[in-house]
Amino acid sequence: MTKPLVIPADPAAREALILELAAGLTEREAQLQSLKGQLAAQQVKIAALLQLAFGRRSERYLENPDQLKLDFGDSPQVSAHQNH
Repeated sequence: MTKPLVIPADPAAREALILELAAGLTEREAQLQSLKGQLAAQQVKIAALLQLAFGRRSERYLENPDQLKLDFGDSPQVSAHQNH
């Protein structure tokens, strides 16, 4: 538990306390921004991994005249599969 803040009666001591608290606040804000950046980067990685794991994956055949064809001959198995 944090101890209660004691505000000094002396104006110079109060000013020193204010400066100390402001420096602490600035440091905390910098840490917060750093953590937010890390969180955003991790969320991007998670989204990419989820897309990889569960995203739509389908192989498509695109007719390309430059693509070489495989010759399987004229066997009955090849002819049967070409008719489907």
